[in-house]
Amino acid sequence: MILIERVLGGKKFEDFTKEQIFAPLGMNDSSWRSRFRQIVPGRALAYGTGEKGMLEQATPIENIIG
Repeated sequence: MILIERVLGGKKFEDFTKEQIFAPLGMNDSSWRSRFRQIVPGRALAYGTGEKGMLEQATPIENIIG
C-alpha cells in the first residue's frame, strides 16, 4: 500500500486498486476499507468449521493489506 502510494505520487491505494483492478474486471461492488469498523452494505463474512463441527465466523485480520 505504501509503496503504491509513493510510486504513484501520493495516489491512494484504494483509488489505484479501484481503477486498475476492480473496474477493469467489472468488480463494481469491490473495494478496500481504510477503516476497520466501516459498514459495507451487502458484505459477506467468512465462516468455517469450529470446535464440535459447528460453523463460526472466520474473518481474517483485516488491517493487513497487500
